Amino acid sequence: MKKTGRLTSFHNPSLGMFFLFAGLVCFLFAVIYSAQIAAFLGIFRFLPMALFGGFVLVGAVWLFFRWDEGGLLADLRQRDERAVGSMGWLNAAGWLVSVLVFFLVVLLPLMRWPFSPISDVLHWDAGAYHFPKAIELYKSGTYWDLSIPFGEYPNGFESLLAFGLLLTGDETLFGTVHALIALLAFLSIWGLGWRYTRLPGGILAFLTLVMFLSGSIVIANNPWWIVVDQAFVIGKNDLLTAAVVLAGLVFAPIGPRGQRIAFHLPGLAFCTSLILAIKPVGVYALLPLWLPLLFRWGKSLWQRVNVRQTLLSVLFSALVTVPSALWIVRNLVVIHTLFPPGVWEYNEWSILNNLTNPYFYNYLPKLFLFVLGVTGGLVLLAVVGRLGGKALQGGRLERWLGLPSIAQALALLVLFFSFVVTPQTAFYGSNQQPTQIGWRFGVALLSYLFVLLVGLAGPLIQKALNWLNNRRWRMLAGVTAVVLIGGGLFWQNRDLLKIYPGNDIVLRDQFREPVGVDGYFSAYDFVRRNIHDSVVQIEHGLMYYVYGEKYTNRPTKLHYPLGLESMVAQRDPQYYVTFCANFWTYQPEECPDYLEAPSFTERWQLIYQDDYGRVYKRK
Repeated sequence: MKKTGRLTSFHNPSLGMFFLFAGLVCFLFAVIYSAQIAAFLGIFRFLPMALFGGFVLVGAVWLFFRWDEGGLLADLRQRDERAVGSMGWLNAAGWLVSVLVFFLVVLLPLMRWPFSPISDVLHWDAGAYHFPKAIELYKSGTYWDLSIPFGEYPNGFESLLAFGLLLTGDETLFGTVHALIALLAFLSIWGLGWRYTRLPGGILAFLTLVMFLSGSIVIANNPWWIVVDQAFVIGKNDLLTAAVVLAGLVFAPIGPRGQRIAFHLPGLAFCTSLILAIKPVGVYALLPLWLPLLFRWGKSLWQRVNVRQTLLSVLFSALVTVPSALWIVRNLVVIHTLFPPGVWEYNEWSILNNLTNPYFYNYLPKLFLFVLGVTGGLVLLAVVGRLGGKALQGGRLERWLGLPSIAQALALLVLFFSFVVTPQTAFYGSNQQPTQIGWRFGVALLSYLFVLLVGLAGPLIQKALNWLNNRRWRMLAGVTAVVLIGGGLFWQNRDLLKIYPGNDIVLRDQFREPVGVDGYFSAYDFVRRNIHDSVVQIEHGLMYYVYGEKYTNRPTKLHYPLGLESMVAQRDPQYYVTFCANFWTYQPEECPDYLEAPSFTERWQLIYQDDYGRVYKRK
């Protein structure tokens, strides 16, 4: 085990920011890793999580900073010492503006949710299954009940929410969980830039901030509008997936051109463990990053060199990653397959499965063409840099452009493949309609493109910084520009600092305005005030809102896992709740005919009705 030596570079903001990033990765790993084992064993309770999670956190932090087999931490410490003092006031301005604006505009509104303006209407997926999965884990202490919506999926994201429920008993920490996710995304992007370029850390933080918040300024023709959009979506795991993938790339054996390949095994293992527990499709992006290490370990074992160290690395990697895939064992035991048939059908709407679909090409968005072109261009530049070899060293091209390495180009292609293979990236609902690119699945790809483009322009940016640094008035002008741009980003988003006490309605009801009768806000309100400790079937509505006070009810839909619902024990409903509304327009619609059929009315008695919803009690 190679030690990093004494880490005393906290005096420098860049290394301090990197250690904050590392600590956040270790914390998220400790919570989610512990939750997977506890949920598998059926002991997801406060005391086991506090004891085991605390032990895992201490061990993860110790290993991260003491085991530097790939030499990444040592390289960054040396890089950091060489960068001390560069750009002076301009770099300091970049740090100050980035930290203040990101905290005020992103982190603080998220931590204040639901009393901030963001996500004042809950995303359908959050209320339909993400929040319910967290509540079920909190209530039951296990994840073996696959009758809940998409219970067969891994629950890494939901275990963070459930851990918050263990601490407070309610949704108080849900916003804080999303603030940590947004922070991880920001630090992962910054960390890649700091590793891949020689630009000062404060300047990189400022560029990352501008990209991150650019979607709040302009959406049209902006490839990165989706980043801040996803940061402010409460109850979805797409940004967490992207952030973990990007964090894994920071620790992977991938570096800039002309430098030795360094990596960090604990960091890469922690991120791989996280992605296995969060979203299976992220495996497409992270598993290929292990190929250089697997080749290295195989070579060592074949040549019988450093066998003990190699076996230790393999054992450590297995112990860290395998428990996060225990949901696979659960699925094989309960439903005898990885995923039910209804889930596999979503693959029909991926980009990869529609390459022969005319609709995909007839309505191809310009942004996708841009991403495709830039990806191809960067890969071509990497090939040119590789073939040029020594001929480019010190040449005119390299003085003006930071060409990506072959490893970076391959990582970009892996991210692109991971994006196009993801379900619902091309269509949603039907592939016989205009293309709807699911950019929420492409945050990692778009962010990595940003980092490589910054690296490509790195020499030009450095020349500009040197020019500003030559004269005091130029530097003052640069500092002024940084402050003005940061101030503009803050001013554009200043409304996010407002507090709206009434926004907590999002925790209780899908509707923003009353639609009920007899003093009830809606059918959800009727359930919350009158139905307790009961099994409630919910259709055409959100399961989250029928749990009632203190989550005493047990909602069900009776058709999960999709296509295999007969293989699991279903809850026997005592009440039936349904809505006759279009939740895109929030307008009432005609109720389905089956509600008036004798087979239904003979079993269910109507006890509440308004223009939008109905509640029935079993006779």
